[in-house]
Amino acid sequence: MGNALMSKRTSLLLALLGLFVGVMCCFGQDGAADRPRRRGRLLRTEVRKTERQDGFECRMLPTSGSFPFLQITRKTLLTHHEVQIFEVVREVARQNKGDGITIRGTVDYEVIPGEVLEGEWTTREELVDNGPFAETDFEIFGQRWRTDRDGQIVDTAQVLVRAFDDLRTMTVELTITHATLGVKKMTVSRNLLRRAESVGADRGASYDLLEVLGLDFLQHRLPGRDGLTMEVSAPAAASAGDVVKITVTASNGGNQQVSTLLGRSFSRETWANGRMFYFGGLKPGEKRSFTRLLTVPEDIKAGACFVTVGFWDLLGTLPDQARKIRIDLK
Repeated sequence: MGNALMSKRTSLLLALLGLFVGVMCCFGQDGAADRPRRRGRLLRTEVRKTERQDGFECRMLPTSGSFPFLQITRKTLLTHHEVQIFEVVREVARQNKGDGITIRGTVDYEVIPGEVLEGEWTTREELVDNGPFAETDFEIFGQRWRTDRDGQIVDTAQVLVRAFDDLRTMTVELTITHATLGVKKMTVSRNLLRRAESVGADRGASYDLLEVLGLDFLQHRLPGRDGLTMEVSAPAAASAGDVVKITVTASNGGNQQVSTLLGRSFSRETWANGRMFYFGGLKPGEKRSFTRLLTVPEDIKAGACFVTVGFWDLLGTLPDQARKIRIDLK
C-alpha cells in the first residue's frame, strides 16, 4: 500500500515537472520572438537634404611693391543633412546543457534580412571653391571696384595705403560688399616695430599691410646706416586733376643691416603732405623703392609746390637724408 502511494506521488511529481518544463520552453520561445530589435553594424550614411548658400571670400595676396592686391574667390557653403543607416539584429538565446540539472545559456545577435534602422540626424558643412570671382563689381571704402579676369583687384589708387597715413591708425576694417551676396570683412593692421617673426602674412581674416607688401619691419639687432642713400623722383610739372607719381628709392651701400626704414612727406599743400613711404629692413647691397600716387586738386592755383621727404630708421631720424622736390603747377 505504501509503495503504491509512493509510486503515485512520484508519477504526479514527474508529470508536474514535465508540464513546468514544457511551459518554460514555450515561454522561452515566445520571449525570443518578442525580444526587441537592436542596431547592428553601421551600413552607410545617407544625405537626405542639402542646403546651398552662395558667397565669396576675400584675401590679400603677398606682393612686392607699393600697391596692395586683393583676391576674391567664389565660394559655396553646402549644408548636408545626413542620417546614419544601421542593420537590424535581434537576440537569439543559445542554450547549452550543463550538468543535467542547470541550463546555462548565451545570447547571440542575428541579422534580420532586409530591415534597417535610422540613427540620429546630423549636419555637415562643406565649403566649395568655385574659382576666381572674375569681372565683377564690389564696393570697397564706399567706392566701386571691379575684379579682373583672375578675380583680383589692384589698389592702384592706394586707398588702403592712404588709410594708414595717419600715424595714429593701427588697424583698418576693410569691408567688401557684393550687390546680392552680402558683405565680407577683414582686418588690416600696420606694425612698424615688429619684435618677432610672424607665422605668415595670411592669418585668416587678419593681415599686416607691410608684410603683404613684402616689407621686413622686424627690429634687427645692431643695425647700421652707414652707406645708406635716398633718391626721390617726381615730375617737374603738373596740372589740376593730374596724378603725380613720387618714387623714393633707398639703397644700402654699407656693411650692416638697415632696420625699419620709412619716410614721410611734408608740404604746405594738403594733397602732398603726410604721405608715408615704407622700406623696412635693407640688407647690405639691397635696394628698394616705394611709390605714392598723389592727385592734384581741380581747384589748385598755379605756382610752385615744394615737398620734403624725411626719413627715420630704428636708430632715429636721418636729417642728412631728407630730400626736397619742386613741382610747378600750371
